[in-house]
Amino acid sequence: MAISCFQYRDMGKNMIHKLKYEGCSEIASVLARLMKQKLLDEGISIDAIIPVPIHPDKEHARGYNQAYLMAKELSTAMKLPLWDCLMRTKQTTEQFKLDKHQRILNVRNAFCIKMLYNVTYRRVLLVDDIYTTGSTANECSRVLKQQGIHKVVVITAATGSNT
Repeated sequence: MAISCFQYRDMGKNMIHKLKYEGCSEIASVLARLMKQKLLDEGISIDAIIPVPIHPDKEHARGYNQAYLMAKELSTAMKLPLWDCLMRTKQTTEQFKLDKHQRILNVRNAFCIKMLYNVTYRRVLLVDDIYTTGSTANECSRVLKQQGIHKVVVITAATGSNT
């Protein structure tokens, strides 16, 4: 299951661009509040919140992982544990540059579980900024389910134009 707060256009697109590329990390708290309201409106029950990781090189260059910032704010607001349990193991091309098939191949085997987390038998919320084809969400979900997660719900701030 995947839900988004708004379409990736106009003001929403501008907010995400500022968050990702202009260093406006405070936007993460605004987006997290929208996510919390969306989850409440949908009546979704979860046990923990997991951010989609970015590659360490990209995180170093940007200064933060925008999904982690949103997940952290959402975790605090919902009083749920934040599990930073996924790791991106390979540098991938930015998804917006690729078609649907290339996106699937691009993120295949790009994620793994960090060994220090016990993530079995839980319903988790996977947090990311944009959902377009679902390739990243599907690959992260596949890895989490291999570890025994029962249900993965994906929430993103925006839905892209290729859905």
